[in-house]
Amino acid sequence: MSVAANFPNPYAGFDERRIQEWLRLFEFAPGDEELRELLQREIVAPNVDTIVERIYGYLYSHQMYVAFLDDGELVERLRRTQAAYLRGFGAGYASRGYFARRLAIGMRHFRLGVPLSLFDCAYHKLGEIILSHIPRYLAAASRDERERLLSKLLRLDMWLVTEGYKKAQIQGLEA
Repeated sequence: MSVAANFPNPYAGFDERRIQEWLRLFEFAPGDEELRELLQREIVAPNVDTIVERIYGYLYSHQMYVAFLDDGELVERLRRTQAAYLRGFGAGYASRGYFARRLAIGMRHFRLGVPLSLFDCAYHKLGEIILSHIPRYLAAASRDERERLLSKLLRLDMWLVTEGYKKAQIQGLEA
């Protein structure tokens, strides 16, 4: 049997077994959901507006993004969507619905013509901005566990978005 035959194919759908395989690959552990709720409550939710302002400040400071942000109504919708994403950051990350929603985000961005490299850069910056809100006064162990979970959630989301881009490309080739 080939190695590829054992590889969990993200396009084949996500049943509970496949989701758990991917979560193990990203090193999610028991207790991460409780920590995610803490990260959300203490760090992300209180700073949603600031995070959104900072990410759009970053986007507008780079000409490559400005071309995608020339419609004021669209930008306001995107800001609201970004704020909603942050308010629910990582919630339900172990569910089929979560995986499907993140794949759909990648597919939507691909169809809008947003280069994956630009999405990736902006998402990396979003992670840096969230990270900057983890209080320095926390004990090192508490800070480290929040940073590790943030990294896992960001990697999972970016991987799913990337797979969504690939899925949309494949569908485009098949059409």
